[in-house]
Amino acid sequence: MNAALPGEDLIETGLHDPRERRETVAALVVAIGAPRLRRLGLEIDSPPFTDLLVITEIPEGCPGSDDQDHPIVYHSEQDGNPEDYLERPLAARAEGSLMQPMVGPFPVRSYRLTVTLAKDLSNTTSYSCIDVVPS
Repeated sequence: MNAALPGEDLIETGLHDPRERRETVAALVVAIGAPRLRRLGLEIDSPPFTDLLVITEIPEGCPGSDDQDHPIVYHSEQDGNPEDYLERPLAARAEGSLMQPMVGPFPVRSYRLTVTLAKDLSNTTSYSCIDVVPS
């Protein structure tokens, strides 16, 4: 560890506590500062996280309108298997598996797929609009 870092002892503790399954203030400080600490060259484990998938029906067709409520046809926290959306903790520089949850089938209509990545950590949301067409 670089002794020139401010709070070096706190960071050192925060790097080791999650490995021992301890939830401490030091571990939280490291989790919050992880992007900056990685840019400084520190290898930081990734904590477990859960993604969120919500599929809504878009009766007016893609892309839909944000000022209207749309019926939810699938919500991963209620309809899916939570394990399908859980990323296990990863050691620094390790690669996780690609999540490939199965949803559907859905009737011919337009849908908006809203994905929130690492909902407990970053809360980064994106969406795609798709049309399910007859075969």
